[in-house]
Amino acid sequence: MWYAITAGGGGAEQRIDAGPLPTDRWVHVAVAYGSGTAVLYVDGRETGRNTGVTVELRNFGNHIRAAYVGRSQYPDPYLKGAVDDFRVHGRTLTPAEVTALART
Repeated sequence: MWYAITAGGGGAEQRIDAGPLPTDRWVHVAVAYGSGTAVLYVDGRETGRNTGVTVELRNFGNHIRAAYVGRSQYPDPYLKGAVDDFRVHGRTLTPAEVTALART
């Protein structure tokens, strides 16, 4: 599993790579991003971090070409699973807030 964001194509992706997700059960996945740091959480625990993320939503203006959950715009494998709940917050969540969401 990974999180990736790019404003310059596949060769310019800024990523966080994490191990495979557990199977045969629901898993809570979250990404908290702000001030150049993106943190990937699985079940409320940090599984990866990138402190050099320079892409921000303002880089896209009103022209986001593709945004996906569970797949890529490139020929990567799709998520073999289901998404039960998807949220976007207008601020960076704290680790405690991510943990609390994972427990609900």
